[in-house]
Amino acid sequence: MLRRALKTLLLGAVLAAVAVPGRAGADVQVSPPGNEANFVQSTYDFKLGRGAWSYFGDARSVSRGPLVFTGWISTGGDVWVAQTDVRTRETHRRMIYANLGRDDHNNPSLVFWRGRLMAFFSEHSGPTLGKGAQMRYRTSKTRFDIRQGFGPVRKVPTNTAGGLGYTYPNPVRAGHRLFLFWRGGDWNPTFSATADGRRWSRARTLVTGPGTQTSPERPYAKYAEGPGDSFAATFSDAHVHDWKNSLYYLRYSQGAFHRADGSRIGTLADVPFTRAEVDVAYRYRDGAGRAWPHDVALGEGGRPVIVYTRRRGGPEGTDFFRYVRWDGERWIDRELISAGEGSPTFTSGGVTLDHENPANVVLSRRVGEWNQVEFWNTPDGGAAWTRFTLTASPDAFSMRPVFPRGLQQTGRLVVVYTQGQSDGYRDFHTDVRMAIYEPSEYGDSG
Repeated sequence: MLRRALKTLLLGAVLAAVAVPGRAGADVQVSPPGNEANFVQSTYDFKLGRGAWSYFGDARSVSRGPLVFTGWISTGGDVWVAQTDVRTRETHRRMIYANLGRDDHNNPSLVFWRGRLMAFFSEHSGPTLGKGAQMRYRTSKTRFDIRQGFGPVRKVPTNTAGGLGYTYPNPVRAGHRLFLFWRGGDWNPTFSATADGRRWSRARTLVTGPGTQTSPERPYAKYAEGPGDSFAATFSDAHVHDWKNSLYYLRYSQGAFHRADGSRIGTLADVPFTRAEVDVAYRYRDGAGRAWPHDVALGEGGRPVIVYTRRRGGPEGTDFFRYVRWDGERWIDRELISAGEGSPTFTSGGVTLDHENPANVVLSRRVGEWNQVEFWNTPDGGAAWTRFTLTASPDAFSMRPVFPRGLQQTGRLVVVYTQGQSDGYRDFHTDVRMAIYEPSEYGDSG
């Protein structure tokens, strides 16, 4: 029965269906699409606000119980946060900073710290390449609720040398500390930490890229919380357009950094690390493509899962979605499907993991004239997949989808994404939308 199968799928259990070859990568099997029309019609899909976000500032959406909190930068350059009850779809919106600038890099990144929502945001490298750059943040006045507003604007008073400002905040909880990662003054992955939300440690570089002062090629990084005091990171060599990228990984736990096999890299006192010191999840090969990280999560037993794209055909080539996981002994890397032609300004529509269950993936690929968002699930670590289309826009690109982090299995599938058209990261005409799928609304249909 369709309803029962979808409910099982959303709960992360093994789907009782036999996978057959589909139009995907040669590495995997994908089941037939099936009853996608009913799936789309049974989705509550509504606009949170007019705006956008980038790929690399996270988390863009977080949750507590049935409440989902989502942030974006508006088309007017203002910073917004919304609180949505996924049971009733009641939504409260707050504009928390005005006139930061119309740039999709300026979206706020969210985290709960001691029960209060913190939103971090900065200009894209500062107003003019670092001049006057500031990393700002605000904290909700009440626990797990923004209806009473936010406290004062505060600033992270530290950065690495280099004069290239702040970009891509990524707050990550690790034990009694809150780490904040960003692209620092020299454009390398940078971090600071706080134990009280006010005082910050000296900014330090996590890893170094191949760049120089005159050519600041920099790694692009994604981060994920883990149990206890742990977190994980994946990153590239540099921008996918400019470099034949490999894909790298490291994990912090119990005061030290490790590779996926548990071997020790060093401690916080040893940063920055070079790319030669960390784990390699994928080594660039001619013809195989340039890696571009999209998300990382820690799955069962703390084993990492990464979704990324490989761009084949050079800097202007085609992106292909990949799913790579550590099986306890080695990296298993499988291709899902081509991202297609892309939009006029973005080669890939993006791919994200469900951090509560990395067997679930949401991605955006070109279907006909437009990008559509799809939900993918694997019961066996990535060898077989079932997929469903979540959007059916006839005149807009649906892109950059995410699962709200921390959303526990409630029988609902919640995805937040952007929809519209864009001529660049400073010229976007898009909405931030939320789709809530309620499996209980289905009647049996097969």
